[in-house]
Formats: sequence, structure tokens, C-alpha cells
Amino acid sequence: MSKIGMHWALLILFGFVVIAIPATCQQPATSETAVQQPAQPATPTSPAPSAPAAKDGQEDTDVEVGEQKYTSEQQKEIEAKACGPKGVDHWTKTDKDQHPVPAAPADQALIFVVRPTMMGNKVQSKLGVDGRWVGINRGDNYFFFTLAAGEHFLCSQSENHSVLVLKVEPGKTYYLQQKVKMGFAKARTKLVQLKKDEGEKALAKCHPSSFGEKGKGAEVAKD
Repeated sequence: MSKIGMHWALLILFGFVVIAIPATCQQPATSETAVQQPAQPATPTSPAPSAPAAKDGQEDTDVEVGEQKYTSEQQKEIEAKACGPKGVDHWTKTDKDQHPVPAAPADQALIFVVRPTMMGNKVQSKLGVDGRWVGINRGDNYFFFTLAAGEHFLCSQSENHSVLVLKVEPGKTYYLQQKVKMGFAKARTKLVQLKKDEGEKALAKCHPSSFGEKGKGAEVAKD
């Protein structure tokens, strides 16, 4: 073979090798479809815990009487028995010249009702007993009345109503306080029973009050 022929043969062989090598380096196509991982199920979200339902008889108002608490249903029942007539306006007067503190009669109980604070001074705190109004306090006031032995329903009224069921015995003295706290439009009231020493201490700093229905009888000058 001539030198020229051998040269062309080598060129042809070299070209074949160059073309063949890349073809062999390619990754063979696969007929298998890539296996997809199954989707993970979504983790369920736990619902936010709800407040426990109120049990029967559980307190659902802020009405407190000493250590007793009444539901709204119980309060409505006591209010109906205790509070005086609605829509009745009263005058009230403070007497700073005397300080009567009578003893309990032998056949009845004596009740002192005190409001030993000047907070909400001019706001009236009415007290109803068994369906009638028996007295009104303002700042540093007190009044008293007697009750027959047995169970009685009491209602203190200001911006709100606060109730109390009181069982009394003849010849004994009881002390109640119309507590005062801030309300929306005027002072609110909370009726509680005091121990003897607490009651006497509160009574000592208060002045007696008198009251009457406006437009009926002799309405005295108010302070």
C-alpha cells in the first residue's frame, strides 16, 4: 500500500474511534419510569381546647354574699323576693348631730347596715327586705331596723343588685355592709355580713341616715 493510501486509512480509523467513544460514554436511556415517593399524609391539627361547660349550679355571676355565691337564676329569684318597688325615687339625709345605737329587742333581731367609705359619696345604696325598701346609705352612713325571727331576703341596689339570704334570731344583733366599688356610670354595691367586731368598728365611723319617698309626705331638706 502506498504511503498516501495508508495515510487515508489511518484518518478514517481515527475518525471512527473519535465518534464511537462519546457514544459509549452516554448513559443508556432507561425505560423505567422514576418511582415517585408516596405523599405523606398531612398531620391533623388538633382543635384548640374549648372552655369547659359550666356545671349545674356553678356560679355565673359576680354576685357574692359573704362566702356564698349565687347563680344568675338564684339571684333573680332572690331579687324578686327582696327588692322594693321599681321606679320609686327617694330622698335621703345624713344626721351628724347624733349617733343612736339601740340594743336588740328581746323578741326581734336588730340589723345595722353600714357603708363606711366616702367612695361614690352621693350615690345612693338602697336596701330592700322582703319586697320593701327599708333604708338608704350614702358615704359614711348607717341605718338600722328590726326583723322577726326567721329567714329574710335582702337586696342592695345601686348601679347593680347584690342579694343576701339572712336567717336571724330574736334578741341578736347583725351587721351588714354595703361595699362600694367603681361601676360603669356610678358606684356598684356588694352586700356582705360582718362579724361583730368588724361591724362595731365600721358603725363607729358612720352617721345615721334617714330617707323617704319623693313627693309623698314631708320631704326634709337634703344635705
